[in-house]
Amino acid sequence: MNYFYATHDNNITDNVKYLELHAGPEYQFENKMAPLNAVLMTVLVFGMAFPLLYLVALFAIAVQYITERYTLAMMYRLPQKYSLSLTLQNAQLLAFAPIISSFVGFWMLGNRQLFGHSVSPLGTKNDIPQSGHTLGSEADSLVSGKLSDLESIFLIAFILTVFAFAVYSVTHTYELLFKEPVVEGRESPVKGMSLPDYMNALKEQDLEEMMEEEFTYVNEFGVNNISNEHVLKGEQILTAKMQSATLEQDRVTLFGEPYYQCFKVFDNWLRFNSTNNKEEKNIKLLLNLPMIPERYHQ
Repeated sequence: MNYFYATHDNNITDNVKYLELHAGPEYQFENKMAPLNAVLMTVLVFGMAFPLLYLVALFAIAVQYITERYTLAMMYRLPQKYSLSLTLQNAQLLAFAPIISSFVGFWMLGNRQLFGHSVSPLGTKNDIPQSGHTLGSEADSLVSGKLSDLESIFLIAFILTVFAFAVYSVTHTYELLFKEPVVEGRESPVKGMSLPDYMNALKEQDLEEMMEEEFTYVNEFGVNNISNEHVLKGEQILTAKMQSATLEQDRVTLFGEPYYQCFKVFDNWLRFNSTNNKEEKNIKLLLNLPMIPERYHQ
């Protein structure tokens, strides 16, 4: 049934392509936060001590990408009331990785027996080798200026990251305690970030259905699920998408999908060229086509 419906509706015979067409926008790979960030956090923190983790992480990312992109075809639809707080908090947790990794790297490189040629002699074969790598020895090396170049780089990186996070913590605490409380209409803190806009990412069909459902809730039940600002924005985006689709029809040949393309050309023409709503309704009834809400008239 899915095969027949997909072929009839969009001339697509592949179920995965049909899902990609009708489901919501596809997840960006860099935004698959929870599983990917867990791998990255572990690798960034302990990669200097266990270089094999880099290969393990690369393999894990490849498996995740192949599984989710080509096998499961995962899609998402972000509800209009959901915010980006969880996504941003997840990214903030990953930001702690440089602090830990720089300190771990500094400590690993300070071990002369592992990353150098300094080996303490043994008195007897039963003696336990001493690494000579303690906090006291590192402090002595720092005071006497005997740190290697790599040790110095990791130590400076650690100090800078700690300082940056200290400044961020102080400023963030000050904003929470002394700044004015958040009020409705305040500019979003993620407005300037390169994050995809939800309504712009929606397909025309999905956005039209969402707008129709919202107007049904408001008019029949008095329930407002979407803010007025978002409703207006959705209407503007939907109008732009429909106008763009109308312009694209002029460049589409009718020989590839005659029935489907003829219907789309006539439907789009009727949306933007009908001057009499009553005349449009009569034509729609005669052709047994779906009705178009009055709010989409230009």
